Amino acid sequence: MSDKKPKTIRMTDECFNIVSRKAKERNLPLGDFILESVSAEQNVVSPEIMCRMLTIRELAVIPMEQWNDEIKKLYNDCAEGLCALLKW
Repeated sequence: MSDKKPKTIRMTDECFNIVSRKAKERNLPLGDFILESVSAEQNVVSPEIMCRMLTIRELAVIPMEQWNDEIKKLYNDCAEGLCALLKW
């Protein structure tokens, strides 16, 4: 029997889509991409912080004139959550 046991990470569908897309861009399975991403730096950030930062980055490429209320709320939620997680 393998010592490896499946684990779950809770994230929104949007965050999952971002992480999944980034893994595909690097031709890596999702788990390997997450492991590589968080272990690449000595100052490891949590998957939640990484997902929030990726979401903010994706929103930043959309011109603000095209933002609707849903995008504004998502951005604010991500920014506030990121500040809380980083204890800013």
